[in-house]
Amino acid sequence: MDYQKLLDQRYKQNPFANLLGIRVTEIKEGFATAEMTVLPEHANPLNSCHGGVLMTLADVAAGAASLSLGYYAVTLRSDYNFLHPVSVGTRITAAAKVEKGGHTINVIRVETMDADKGELVGTGCFTYFKLDREVVIE
Repeated sequence: MDYQKLLDQRYKQNPFANLLGIRVTEIKEGFATAEMTVLPEHANPLNSCHGGVLMTLADVAAGAASLSLGYYAVTLRSDYNFLHPVSVGTRITAAAKVEKGGHTINVIRVETMDADKGELVGTGCFTYFKLDREVVIE
């Protein structure tokens, strides 16, 4: 599989991630990374990054890792632990690794980091249901 072409295609096919400023930065078999910078519009009432934004970053990275196995999939379940608040202006990254790539279910672990401090800000486990639709790189 041409992972660079998959990366480019992923960007074009993910308008919600694009709206939030999330970019998938790496895809290889069973692994993906994504990053973004927390903007004022991503803040919660306490002026730190809204939890939904962190969940979305982790889900985008996990989805890309799942996609690397060659089939489209949808999120079946997600669990995310918020460990530290993230300030506006911070660059955050998510690294996703497939723990189990099965016939119908993929399980992916994600670590979200404050890239400026090198601090772990959250961890998650995402379960994806594999669709009967192979990835076609255009």
